[in-house]
Formats: sequence, structure tokens, C-alpha cells
Amino acid sequence: DDSSPENLLLHGPFSRKPKRIRTAFSPSQLLRLERAFEKNHYVVGAERK
Repeated sequence: DDSSPENLLLHGPFSRKPKRIRTAFSPSQLLRLERAFEKNHYVVGAERK
């Protein structure tokens, strides 16, 4: 039965996606990201890689 309480908790309208693991950036990576953000607040496509 799809309307069981357990199923509604797992798959219902209030279920959430699993949390993403937060990326840990090195100090040098943070500096590069901050500099890129100063130049352009919208980082897209190839610039992300």
C-alpha cells in the first residue's frame, strides 16, 4: 500500500533529498575562487572546472 505512514515519510511531499557533502577547499583554491568571483559573479560552464 502506497499510503502507509512509512512510505509517505520516505517518498511523500515532505521528503527531502539527501544532504550533499560540503566541499572542503584549500586556502589556494579559495583565493582563486574569490578572485574569479570579484571579476564575474556568475561562474558558468567551463569556468567551474
